[in-house]
Amino acid sequence: MRSKAVYLAILLLAACGGSDGGSISAGASASSGSTDPAAPTQTSSTPGETNSISSNCKDGLAGTIVGGDLFVAEQGPVGLTLLSNGGLSQYLFWVLYDNVFGIPTISNRQDKFGAAQPFPPGTLRGAAVQLQLQPPSSFDLNGQTVPTGFPKGIPVELLLRNYDGGPVGETNTFTTAAIGKDIWPDGWPRASVTYGPNNTATVTFFSGFSVGLANVCGSGSAL
Repeated sequence: MRSKAVYLAILLLAACGGSDGGSISAGASASSGSTDPAAPTQTSSTPGETNSISSNCKDGLAGTIVGGDLFVAEQGPVGLTLLSNGGLSQYLFWVLYDNVFGIPTISNRQDKFGAAQPFPPGTLRGAAVQLQLQPPSSFDLNGQTVPTGFPKGIPVELLLRNYDGGPVGETNTFTTAAIGKDIWPDGWPRASVTYGPNNTATVTFFSGFSVGLANVCGSGSAL
């Protein structure tokens, strides 16, 4: 179900940096040094219990995959640089991430994710941010533990929607591989992901809109 409530919550999130009560979270710190809210304290139903996420990354992955997948390579922020806006003036660019990935018991998992809008229209070429991916709320965790090394290993999806006067379609709404979340506008996994050395990648959408990423990797698959 592509819920209007989820759609409106994400729009509000992108504009205000808020959340919908624990289901959607966001955090992006610009390279100028802005700060992010502190992550919730890790908790566990059993003292000393931890869980971790195994890596989905393929060593030495190189080349370009249309609709390629993305994961966080190491613990720490994901770096993003706007390489080109492709001449677009009205668009929506999202970074979505599955912050409940690897947590065993989550209700309505498809509605739980983090989101950020690091490069709104008018952002200059070369702008860079360090995206601090936020864990789920203590409400969503319900006594469970944030995986060791978070956010290492969690899936990431990039989405670009061009406001060209037409409806959401296969020519104006591209994504990287989907991460299985209930969002709207959804898109088509037609963004090209070029995997580079040292956990880097370049994602290119229609019109030449492109973003460079650091601290990401891929499995070699497309979804």
